[in-house]
Amino acid sequence: MRVLLTGASGFVGSHVLARFLRAGEHTVAVVLRPGREPHRISHLLRGIEVITGDVAQPRALDESVRRFVPDVVVHSAWAAPSTQNRNSVEHAEHVAHAIELVKLAHAAGARHFIGLGSQAEYGPAANLATEDQPAQPTTLYGTAKLCAGLLAGKLCAALDIRFAWLRLFAAYGPGEDAGWLIPAMCHAFMNGQRPATTPGEQVWDYLYVEDAAEAVHRVAILPSATGVFNLGSGHGHTVREVIERVRDLVAPLATIGFGERAYAPDQVMHMQANIDRLRQATGWQPKIDLATGLRRTVDWFRQPGLVSAREK
Repeated sequence: MRVLLTGASGFVGSHVLARFLRAGEHTVAVVLRPGREPHRISHLLRGIEVITGDVAQPRALDESVRRFVPDVVVHSAWAAPSTQNRNSVEHAEHVAHAIELVKLAHAAGARHFIGLGSQAEYGPAANLATEDQPAQPTTLYGTAKLCAGLLAGKLCAALDIRFAWLRLFAAYGPGEDAGWLIPAMCHAFMNGQRPATTPGEQVWDYLYVEDAAEAVHRVAILPSATGVFNLGSGHGHTVREVIERVRDLVAPLATIGFGERAYAPDQVMHMQANIDRLRQATGWQPKIDLATGLRRTVDWFRQPGLVSAREK
């Protein structure tokens, strides 16, 4: 299979790339922006084709993508959300990028389009999130992801392209951006700090990133996997539990300032995935439990100089 991957230099995208290459049966091309240092995938570049360009400027990619002739396009490129930018207008711009990429995929002969959505498309949910429940995103990021998935799906149907949209829950693991919860806690405890946090009562669905990458690969190679799928572990853990588990792995005697930070006004307190649809369509299920995943993640961040280097 000939696979075109966007967002390969990002956290999740880098693991998706590694999974396709590990299969040993795919020819892979990635889109990389000029001047960007792809530190997460520098060791993988020899085994792939690099298309220099930006999904924000699809016309500049046209000739290279047509020449590659992808069978499947996996779209994971998106500005990484954060507490500071989750309502940035930049997210709205990505909706048009996704649509243009579908059109480019069609022009290049691709028959399959796989996109990475987000749990943020749901907004508040008191129970397990299911794909057919009403989506009520509370941020521009979640709204843009929802719009991108809806529009890309309709366009793929019109162009006779198989479409799958994976709403990813809280992925974590080696290579995660330093500003997110688990890397930030690793950094704090490794440096003898006392982190100030919210009370930590939020229940989140944490999925080890290699399990997420396996699901993307499985969906890509199975033509019967179509539509919207939740991509999570199916299990909920409080933020407090996750922080305490990281503390116990790094610095068991460290103290934590639970409750010293307030919840955001639009804080979602429960987000957990029902993953039955994905499991039934592909046979996929997570293999790495939270204890194992956190241990692997902490071990990765323990590498000398790694956390500080990732912050720069």
